[in-house]
Amino acid sequence: MNTQHTDKVLLGKCLRNLAIIWFFGGGALYVLLIVQSVFGFYGFDKNSVREVWSWFLPNILPTLSLIIGSMFAFGHTQSSEKISRMASRFCCFLSLGYLLTLGLTMFLIPLPHELGIKVFVNRLEFLKSSSLWLAPFQGLVTATLGSVLVFNRSSMNNQSSDDN
Repeated sequence: MNTQHTDKVLLGKCLRNLAIIWFFGGGALYVLLIVQSVFGFYGFDKNSVREVWSWFLPNILPTLSLIIGSMFAFGHTQSSEKISRMASRFCCFLSLGYLLTLGLTMFLIPLPHELGIKVFVNRLEFLKSSSLWLAPFQGLVTATLGSVLVFNRSSMNNQSSDDN
């Protein structure tokens, strides 16, 4: 029995799943940050709001841009290109984990205040320090997505040139 075909998934399906994860997950966090900004969660001065958005956008846009670019690069053709099902799932799980971690970082900020715990770091400082755990995680997500897409593309090109 040939399991090679069952262990693969269409690249378009993988990209669609990733786009759904990133557009809905990132979009929900985007809306949350808009609400927090409007209601003065980080203060009402322009600099505080600007700093929060300067923190958020680099945490979401690089990977979202990679997915959008990949959709345009691979998605316009009705391709039968396939990638490993395990690689596809790994990309999706890493993406979900990263967005969950980003969301928890945003949601946990008010928790000490709500619980009456005195915190010695203000909200903006907490967000800035979150790059200690978010940046390496985002790097893993982006590297995994990029390597799966680039490796898949180059291996498909090598296979088609070998067939000729």
